[in-house]
Order: sequence, then C-alpha cells, then structure tokens
Amino acid sequence: MPITMKYNFFIVNNSETLKSLDDIVLVEKGPYVYNEYRNKQNITYEDNDNRVSYRENKTYVFNKELSGKGLDENDEFDFINFPNLVYFVKIIELNK
Repeated sequence: MPITMKYNFFIVNNSETLKSLDDIVLVEKGPYVYNEYRNKQNITYEDNDNRVSYRENKTYVFNKELSGKGLDENDEFDFINFPNLVYFVKIIELNK
C-alpha cells in the first residue's frame, strides 16, 4: 500500500522580468501527487529477536491521475529559496 504525498508550490511567475522583491508575482501550482513505496531490505533480528534492524529503500512514482489537470512530473518552474532570500536581505540591511 503506497503512501500518497501531495505537493503544492508557489512559483515565481515573472522571473524573467523581476527587478525587485516588490515585483514578485506568485502563482500556486499543484497538487503534484507522488506515491511513495517502501521496501525493507537486509532484515536482521538481534538480541533474541527483541530488536530488528533493516535498510529501507523508498521509491517515488508520479501519480498523473491524482495530480492537478495538465501537470506533469517534468514541469519546470522557478521558485524562491526563502532561507537564502532572508540571508541576502539581512546582508543588504547590514551594509546600508
């Protein structure tokens, strides 16, 4: 039984003409839906079967049927890396 994961993104719609942070136009895209499959490998029972260790392999498969209309796993878009943005804004403020 797969785990279903849904992602919505706020993308920068005007990255080509962006001149300042005040000009940002964000558009929500999604949901992009993925099924996560987990497979346990190298299962080992230890300590008189009181402890189990294993390696878990995860595989993600794009679910086109549950994803938003017209969305594809190969879509490309620009988004803002907010931690970096905050860092750079702080540097600019310190240098004023």
